[in-house]
Amino acid sequence: MRSAVVFLLVAFATSSASADVVYNNLGPGDTFSAGGRILTGPDNISFGDINQAASFSVGPTAHYLTDVVLGLGVRDTPASPFAPSSVNVVVADDNSGAPGAVLLTMPYSITTPGDQAITVQDAGSVLLAANTDYWVIADAQGGFDGSWLFNNQGAFGLTAGQSNGNAWNLRPDDEMYALRVNGNPAVPEPATLLLAVLGLMLSGMRSGRSA
Repeated sequence: MRSAVVFLLVAFATSSASADVVYNNLGPGDTFSAGGRILTGPDNISFGDINQAASFSVGPTAHYLTDVVLGLGVRDTPASPFAPSSVNVVVADDNSGAPGAVLLTMPYSITTPGDQAITVQDAGSVLLAANTDYWVIADAQGGFDGSWLFNNQGAFGLTAGQSNGNAWNLRPDDEMYALRVNGNPAVPEPATLLLAVLGLMLSGMRSGRSA
């Protein structure tokens, strides 16, 4: 019985101390493809407001979201000179295979042009349920002009595009975007853990008496 109590305490401490990779198709060193799909803000003169989204699935363990990494291309050409802007990284529910209700919006300021891996962080405010599908949406702001780059892992899956606030255009078997989602494993609250420990202790005491 004592070993079981120790196991529960150690498992709780270990699980809450480190983040797991919930979903990932970035290459080693957060590498990604040179190509992608257009991502532009509402003030973009050439294209208007174009957003992109990618679906991902959580495995058998629930996690509290800690951060999301995206591979973005930010344009800087004579025809489209770079200007500081931002991208909102949105985590949303799945609604029958399409982006659903927004769970969290994390803004990121773009200060330099070129291909780059951006990381947006959360303090664990969103619980990603086990065996559940979610979406990450790249929502370009202002005059942002660039793209959400593809992965270089040969991964294909469900993505979607949105133009000027219209309905999402779903792509059932599309080349997936460069994306990683990290989170802390969801473990019992301290009170729940204490009840479990007490239950084991009482069970052990009863076994001892019956012996």
